[in-house]
Amino acid sequence: DDDPELIARLKDDDYSGVPEQAMVFTVTAWDVNCPQHIPRLFDQDQVSAMVAPLTQRIEALEAQLHIAQAS
Repeated sequence: DDDPELIARLKDDDYSGVPEQAMVFTVTAWDVNCPQHIPRLFDQDQVSAMVAPLTQRIEALEAQLHIAQAS
């Protein structure tokens, strides 16, 4: 509340909301989490390859449904 300059720096011009409060943290140490509990990151091509069979199955089921509803 008492640092209008910080509040002004936090304002996002693409967002209509206005920050009312801010908290500043000083990080004195950093440790990486255990990779066992961090999900893997997949790029767009990998996700597309994994989702393609599901998309094809949905399209096939929707076609069957359309045929059944037309009967």
